[in-house]
Amino acid sequence: MSNLTKTVKWYPTGNPSRPWTVLHEGQTWEVEVIDGAGEQPRYSLLIEGSRQEEFVDWPESWTQLPDDAANASQRAEYEREMANWERHKDVQPLDIDDVPEQP
Repeated sequence: MSNLTKTVKWYPTGNPSRPWTVLHEGQTWEVEVIDGAGEQPRYSLLIEGSRQEEFVDWPESWTQLPDDAANASQRAEYEREMANWERHKDVQPLDIDDVPEQP
């Protein structure tokens, strides 16, 4: 499945070169604007800073959330999710063989 067909809600960043971001499936996704000197603007999907796909038309399954007061609770939820992910990204999974048996 192409990343362009996944359902994603994008948050505005205020950065004109990378105006949209989201934490999707534990990875930071960004949309980068590619200025095509007089051509129609194109976009790149960046995942963890690595260019994945380029596109011209915004995918129908993607939603651009507004940057306003009505969106404040969704933005706060996103920021909490990002902070939680940052805290736990280096936690290694528990090896079941290392768990002592219960008496």
